Amino acid sequence: MSENPEKPKDHAGSIPSDSFPEHLEHKSEVPSPPPANKYGDPRHAEPKFSYFDGQFIGIFFVDLLPMTWAWPTILFAQTISTVLFCRMSDLIGRRYIFLFGNLVAFVGFLATGRVKEPATPTGLSALIGIGPGIQILASFLNLTELVPIRHRFVVSGACMSCFAPLLAMRPAIAEAFYKNTGDTWRWCYSFNAILSFVALVLAVLFYFSPTFDQLHEGLPVIDEPKKKNWVGLVALTAFISILQFVLMWGIIIYRFLTLSISAKMNHAD
Repeated sequence: MSENPEKPKDHAGSIPSDSFPEHLEHKSEVPSPPPANKYGDPRHAEPKFSYFDGQFIGIFFVDLLPMTWAWPTILFAQTISTVLFCRMSDLIGRRYIFLFGNLVAFVGFLATGRVKEPATPTGLSALIGIGPGIQILASFLNLTELVPIRHRFVVSGACMSCFAPLLAMRPAIAEAFYKNTGDTWRWCYSFNAILSFVALVLAVLFYFSPTFDQLHEGLPVIDEPKKKNWVGLVALTAFISILQFVLMWGIIIYRFLTLSISAKMNHAD
């Protein structure tokens, strides 16, 4: 008989929610990963630390199938918000769009860092995707407006290159939060909540982008929406979002490279 009998599972096949805090709060008790199941899902895996648009986020696979949907949900929501709000900022104004994005990011990170139920992070991941999806536009919209048009590509590229050190250091920083803080993995979200709050305050105090009238002298605001291809915008947003979600579905949820998935794909051919 096994010394560690398998915990009872509910009708959905996941571990009961009351085990969620136990596996996340005590870093010394995180079990080692067994072989992947038939879908390629790693269960009981150690914490995996990932990077997301300058945000350090801890993604955890700990007995909890709903948690595996968090990362695809984040990128799906980010794709929608980046494409959609970038166009909306021309009409509403960049100031209000970025205030909204920082506020949503702050609420999303703060709430996710305080969750108690295993399925909650997946739902809150939508907020994390929408907020930083707007924040990432800063290098393309905010900073480029400060320089002449001929220099905007250089400024935008320089801003994006600043992510390189974060990309290299992302696992070490997130793991340091996990191992050296009292809230362990929660600090991965709390740290981003602090950054989003600071960005929100600074934007309220100092960020005043050009208004629609300043950018389009003599053009009535009511006439501008009529010139936009809204059907094309919605179609483009939907296509990019669904494509990205399908790719993440194959990378994280049901691994493309697992034997069962590959066999089914070959059989379909």
